Amino acid sequence: MPYMKARFFPYKEEYSKTPFISKVDVVTSSNIENATFNLRLYTMDEKGNPIQSVYSENIIITVKKGRNLTSIDLTDRSIEFPTTGLLVAFEYLIVKQNEFTLRYNIPPDTVKLTKVAYNPSVGSLAAKSNQNSWLYKNGKWQKDEKNADLKLRVYDNKFDQLAIGVTLTN
Repeated sequence: MPYMKARFFPYKEEYSKTPFISKVDVVTSSNIENATFNLRLYTMDEKGNPIQSVYSENIIITVKKGRNLTSIDLTDRSIEFPTTGLLVAFEYLIVKQNEFTLRYNIPPDTVKLTKVAYNPSVGSLAAKSNQNSWLYKNGKWQKDEKNADLKLRVYDNKFDQLAIGVTLTN
């Protein structure tokens, strides 16, 4: 079952002068080289809910190890920015090449634990509202949930707004 995090970009009348999506920038982080994710683009209905894919094919993106600004050139795809707004989604791919084994212990125990995680991850900013933040899990879209009990106080009791940007062209 897919799991996605997404950021909504509302339509502005000025976009009619540059209606095509030329580039999407995503802050990514990966513990491994060549981890992949699927970039997905959706339109919204009149009530502001994600409803339909704007581009029918998968856009599989490979990222470098470390924390990077990953730029995705979409110029050759001729994708128009929807007048109902654009939802840019980061789909986690649960595949062998994205596996990363974490080794840790929980104090005061000295027993070493291991856990398999999947890379890459997407960067985020702390936001007071979840107005533009969405999750897709368990087969349905929902608004992002508030962070709780985090060690980083800047994110505690706030929402994640994905560190994603969109560039338009004509």
